[in-house]
Amino acid sequence: MRCMSIMHAVITVSDMEDALAFYRDLLGLEVAIDHVHDPALLEPLLGITDADVRAVILECPDGSDVELVEFRHPRGNPKVTKRFEDAGVSFVTIVVDDIDAVVARLGDRGFAMTGPVVRHPFPSPVRVAYCLGPDGTAITLAEFLSESEHAA
Repeated sequence: MRCMSIMHAVITVSDMEDALAFYRDLLGLEVAIDHVHDPALLEPLLGITDADVRAVILECPDGSDVELVEFRHPRGNPKVTKRFEDAGVSFVTIVVDDIDAVVARLGDRGFAMTGPVVRHPFPSPVRVAYCLGPDGTAITLAEFLSESEHAA
């Protein structure tokens, strides 16, 4: 028995429309599914009675996706309180084709980076930057570099 793949990351958001403005409108992910989960199916999975949860699955051009969920009932903490160094999922990494343009676009909308764009050797050379998205969710932006760009 072994893992076959990862389906998607799920990001809980406090306001779906604000989250869509970030992930869809600013980062360019496309809405594939927008629905409300059946509370009867969620109760045995989550142990929450009468949950009202809207879910939107956003796709990238390569077919990978992320699911945004908004708990309309019960409401949860509206801000991420996890620090980078705390245990648990730390970042969602989104690959972009022009990191400088994305950083500028996000900055214009009030989403500042936590530091500069940096080159990282990774297994393949990348330029990366970190920002806090809606609700303080940590997002890594990554742009893969060609070998000639990496050498520059």
